Amino acid sequence: MLNYRELTINEICKIEGFHEEIVVEKSVPLSGWFAGIMDDKLKDLPDGSIARLVRQNFHLKYVIPEAILRLSKNPIAGEHYEGELINSINAIESDFWKSNLNLCKELKELLEKIETKEVNLPQDFEWFMEEEEQEFYESVRKVISILMKC
Repeated sequence: MLNYRELTINEICKIEGFHEEIVVEKSVPLSGWFAGIMDDKLKDLPDGSIARLVRQNFHLKYVIPEAILRLSKNPIAGEHYEGELINSINAIESDFWKSNLNLCKELKELLEKIETKEVNLPQDFEWFMEEEEQEFYESVRKVISILMKC
């Protein structure tokens, strides 16, 4: 079986049938960012790039398993703020979950463990304010409610 983590974004594009050259439009930051990660392996991308791929609904069949792996190790994964990766999952269209029931189930089970604190936050992490923690767990519950539909 193919190890998705070892694939570059360019290789994933080709597997998914995208064979056109990526044209970078300098006035569009997303275009420049995407062109900049084409030769990076999925496993080497920072959490923020994984979150961005999810928000853009790019290559979800490959990116969601990576997101699940990262969230199992660090539920607050993100680049710009704690919980960015979980928050990005809200952007995924329901059709994806309906056609990828195993991923839906796997992520829902993980998020339920995060919600009940069976999956620990990083040892050295502390919430600065109680509101941040509340917002994080509200995001977790929101994604769980979305996943309940599949």
